[in-house]
Amino acid sequence: MDHQSGDCDLSMEQRLKGLRTCLAFIREEALAYGQDDVAGHLAMACHILDGNVELLALPAVDSRRYS
Repeated sequence: MDHQSGDCDLSMEQRLKGLRTCLAFIREEALAYGQDDVAGHLAMACHILDGNVELLALPAVDSRRYS
């Protein structure tokens, strides 16, 4: 990695594998601390990165509900 410019010499596949590894580690830590809901979200992110989940379009959010 070129720390001056922020460029990374890794391929996109290598970057995604690294990201997945980090998410899996954080998931294990979340489980160890009893954060099952967080661990579930991280598991879903890992499944998405593995290509095991088809992403569905999310319904539009009515911003007036949060005003």
